[in-house]
Amino acid sequence: MPNFDGGHYFLSALIPIQKGLCPNQVDPGNSYSHTHAIRELLDLLPTGGNRISTNRSQASAEANDAIDGDWRSPFSRDLRTHFCRLVVIDDLTFVGREHQDAILNTIRKINPVIPGPVDHLPWSYLALIIDFDAADGSPESLRGYLDGLWNVMGDKLTLIAQHCQGFDPSRPRESFIQQVLSSQIETTMSFNDYYWLAEPGLWQGGGTLPNRWSKVLSVPLITTAIAAVALSLLLPGALLRLLLLPLLLALLLVWLYRRIISVGMEPFPTAPRTDLRSVLKALYLQRVFVDFMIDNQGRSPADLQQSFSRFVQRHRPDSLDAPSQPAGCIPS
Repeated sequence: MPNFDGGHYFLSALIPIQKGLCPNQVDPGNSYSHTHAIRELLDLLPTGGNRISTNRSQASAEANDAIDGDWRSPFSRDLRTHFCRLVVIDDLTFVGREHQDAILNTIRKINPVIPGPVDHLPWSYLALIIDFDAADGSPESLRGYLDGLWNVMGDKLTLIAQHCQGFDPSRPRESFIQQVLSSQIETTMSFNDYYWLAEPGLWQGGGTLPNRWSKVLSVPLITTAIAAVALSLLLPGALLRLLLLPLLLALLLVWLYRRIISVGMEPFPTAPRTDLRSVLKALYLQRVFVDFMIDNQGRSPADLQQSFSRFVQRHRPDSLDAPSQPAGCIPS
């Protein structure tokens, strides 16, 4: 399934932006385009960043504190969102004229000075690209995520979605969800940073991917072999057999192609601990454990064991809740 792979849903949507003008919220006496309005909103939308601490010890001690302020991305309020990108696409980029043969142009009497047709988009689009945790690639999972996203940042989404086509202010939640669903395009090249590796024992319960060749080939080949034997035994003339066997072979090739495509569309299994909360916990432990190693250089085994015991009690590696790295920022 192109939109879903490895426990992650890869949402891609091109939402048409309204044409015409809208009132300027800052300067009510003037107006500007809906495309310009969305650009201003995206410029002001917080994207997060680094949290700067005065020293390394303070960074380790306060990593689990709540980070307040509007500088964090509102998408980080939903703990399923790994990545999100919003981009305004005005038009297609002109990459130059197609290469033409000068001799053929002369024969066809084509004047190279006259410009050829150029492709344009019918209107501007808002590209919405999100990678989030999901149980499967069903429409219900996508709708559930969009509904949850609206719960935590509906005010921000309203400001943006009102400039796109199909938005109804009387029912903003459903309008936004419908805007995304109707504008979704198939994600044919997903970005997944967590792979299911084939080395057994790399993690607890890990193993190799199942071999799909038997599933792909067995049923078509067995069925075709039985049909070929039946044709050879039942058909009276050799000429008729000679005509039908190529047809049977062609049907086998079509069947195999469809089987390969069908199996290839199946998503990879979800790798352990690749949901956002687990990733945030791993990043947090990675950072604080570096501090632990620096602070415990040269200690005796007994002191090291006691220090590590305090480390485990304080940072709780088996808990996905606090302490953990806050979403939407990189403590430093």
